[in-house]
This record gives sequence, structure tokens and C-alpha cells, in this order.
Amino acid sequence: MRALRELEKQLIEYDLNAELILVYKTLAQLHLYSEEYDSYETKFNKHVAFSLAVSKAEGVFFRMIKKLGVYQLNGQESDLEEVIMMKRELSNICELYDSHRLYVLYNVARIYYLCNVPHKLDGLKAREIEIEAVLQKMTKIFDSYPMDTFYQNIKCITDMLYFEYYVRTGNIVRADYYLQRIHQQLPEMTEKHMMNFFVVQFLRSKIVKYQIDSNIDHLQFYADKLEKYCDFNQEEEYHFICVKRYLAIVRFYQRDFQGAARKINELRNQMSLKQHLYTDIDSKLFQALQYCILGDDSLCMQIISSLKRQIREQDAEFESARFLMKLLKTALKPADYRRKVKKIAEMWTEFEALNSGSCPVIAYVKVDENIIRRMSNPIKD
Repeated sequence: MRALRELEKQLIEYDLNAELILVYKTLAQLHLYSEEYDSYETKFNKHVAFSLAVSKAEGVFFRMIKKLGVYQLNGQESDLEEVIMMKRELSNICELYDSHRLYVLYNVARIYYLCNVPHKLDGLKAREIEIEAVLQKMTKIFDSYPMDTFYQNIKCITDMLYFEYYVRTGNIVRADYYLQRIHQQLPEMTEKHMMNFFVVQFLRSKIVKYQIDSNIDHLQFYADKLEKYCDFNQEEEYHFICVKRYLAIVRFYQRDFQGAARKINELRNQMSLKQHLYTDIDSKLFQALQYCILGDDSLCMQIISSLKRQIREQDAEFESARFLMKLLKTALKPADYRRKVKKIAEMWTEFEALNSGSCPVIAYVKVDENIIRRMSNPIKD
């Protein structure tokens, strides 16, 4: 009896409700003929409801991060609305109970939501004190329960959330600190299937960071090992697509334009992207850009022709994609070199201004004068 009561205290502390149900069921049976029976029966029923709530919250959490990935691939408002509804449902469950496990689930989902939904980014800087307080509390929770295997498997997530937040708010000094910590843990993280979404989000944020600080060493760190040793299942479309695209983007910034084109072509051959129109258009434009830089006019024009047919009936949401195709065609035409360089540079500036809508294409590409000149040069390599 004393052992069961001691176990009860530990399970309450660790928030392990499924195990508590068994303890209360046993204690109720042992006290069937005493006055304590009703008390344990009540606790049993309460924790059955609590356990069901936690189980439901876990299901909503994983569905939400999956749908957030789908939204990143499609850019569709309908997907975003589902993400918002699931976040609200998760919030409602968490408000019913005082549970550190629910607190962790909700705030992980909430921070990724805030950092990846366009209409939330403007107010992100103002949340710094709030976000730091939440992450400090999460770190304390993980440290307080060293025997909890779930917490010990995901405790590195606080560093990833810090990194995500500071990259999205442009605080690169703070982001660099957490980047170094994550890089030390990356080999272990990539071995855990449950961490796939978080690893992918980290890779996406590394690309955003590169666009701010141009640190190629940070961008390409672990990319070779990721390619050789990490197997992301094609059924997990968001993870598979993002990792393949990351590897192509790394090659682009390494000035390996042939390798970048090959990697994105491998992705398109390995997986049909037709059901993800936004990602399909984006991938084709990125590949066409590589061929333009390489001077492979025929392959570039082949992709442009395919894209023109594909988006002919689409709304104005792909206006920037249409303009980029026009830019690439201009780069392929023979013209006076200096005037052409100036023209392409002006068009790229105009493209960036157009590319700030709900469906920005190749937003991860930052061109410099060297690339503009390569695109414009009539004598290609």
C-alpha cells in the first residue's frame, strides 16, 4: 500500500496519467470496503478523463505540425485555416488542466506557428520577453524530470525554438549562439524519427539566416552527412521535399549551379509535386535559374514553356513567377552586355518587390553582382 502511494506521488509529479489510472484503479480495489474507496474511484475517473485529454492533445499536436508542413508546401489559406483551428483546439484542451506536459505541447506548436505564419511575423519582435519566458520554463521542466524519456528525447527542441525565433526576428548574434549548440546535437537528432519535422524547420531557418549574414560555413554544416546517412521517407512529403531542396540550395550558394540543378531535378523525378502547385512552380523556377546561369538555354526555355502552360489559368497569386520567367527569357536574349547587366539587375529588384505576396517563389535565393553578370553574359561556360 505504501509503495503504491509513493508511486502515486511520483506519477503526479511526472504528469504520467496513463500510469496513474492503473494505480488509482488498484488502490480503489484495495479499499473496496473502506471509506477511501469513493475518493480513489473519483481520482480514477478524473485521471481517465485527463489521460484522454492528453492523448487528444498529442494527436492534435502532431496533426497540426503535419498540416503546417502542408501549408508551407501549398501556401493555401484553407490549410492555414486548419492550422489555426487545430492550434485553438490545442489551446482549449490545455486550458482545462494544469499540466506541464500539455504546456510543452502547446507552446512548441504555438512558437512554430508564430514563426511560420506570415501575418504573425510583424509582431514577433515584440514577443521576445514572452517567448524567452516560455522557453526558460520549458527548459526547467525538462531538467526537472530526468527520468521522463519523452522529455529527454525532445529537450534539444528549446535550442531549436530559440534559433527559429531569433532568425525570424533578425537577431543573428543570439541565433549564432543556439546554432552552435544545435550543430553539436544534430547527429543525434537526425537519428530520431520523431525529430524530423523539427530538423526540417531548422534547415529552413538556416537558409533564412544565410540570406541575412551570408555565412556559408553555417549553411553547409552537416549537409554532406545529411545527404549520405539520413533517410527521409517520401511518404513524409514535407520533410522529404524540404531536405532535398535544402541540399540543392546549399549547392547553389557553393556556386555549384550544375549540382543545384541536378539535386532539384532528382527531387522532381523522385516525387510528383503536382498536388503541391506552389512547390512545383517554385522548384521548376529554381531549376530554370540554374540553367540560365549555366547558359543552357534550351533546358531553361523548356521549363519556362512548361510553367507558362501550368499557370496560364491561375490567378494573380503567381504574378512574381510570371515576372521571373520574363526575367530569365530576357537574360537568354543576346544584347549589349553592359546594358543587359543593368537591365537584369533592375528587373531583379522589381521581381523582389513583386515577390512579397502570399506565394513568393524562390524566396530563398539571394543573387549578387556575380550571378547577375553570369546570367547576362552572352558567352556562357
